[in-house]
Amino acid sequence: MILKFYICIIINLIAMNIFSQKEILPLDVLLKIDKKITIDDTISIDYFNEYLKKYPSSDYLIGIKAYYLCYNISKDSAFTFLDEAIKKHSKLTESSYTNLALGAIKNKEGNIPEAKNYFLKSIQLDKGKLNKWACLEMYYIYETKDSTLALNYLNRSLKIDDCFATALYELSISFY
Repeated sequence: MILKFYICIIINLIAMNIFSQKEILPLDVLLKIDKKITIDDTISIDYFNEYLKKYPSSDYLIGIKAYYLCYNISKDSAFTFLDEAIKKHSKLTESSYTNLALGAIKNKEGNIPEAKNYFLKSIQLDKGKLNKWACLEMYYIYETKDSTLALNYLNRSLKIDDCFATALYELSISFY
């Protein structure tokens, strides 16, 4: 019984370090949000705001909300949101998801080299190997330039989430 207790404590400590978030979301909450944004492209910003009320400095929530803003509202609103969040929480600059959002903003601006650098940094900072979005973005960067490297990134995103619909779709059309 005591051994089970210590094993649970060790697993929780490992999980806390793996996710490298400054404010840890419970794993079930993180997975619930990730699943929702993976399958539902009609999410309102209020969805993210509700979670941010409870976890206001979560690097995952801040980064993924900015990423969503960039591609669904505007890069300017994403930048403004991210800039304000970084001013409050300076350590966000070392977050996988913040770098994902910054890469998306640079991508929308047409600055592909800088976007690529942010996406690569996002992957490097992803201690828990959960950031399938950064791998997908790298696939898009290399899609027409280096198909082998592009497919490598696409496969990495599918190793993170083998039901990642966008990556599965891209994989299916890459053979045509």
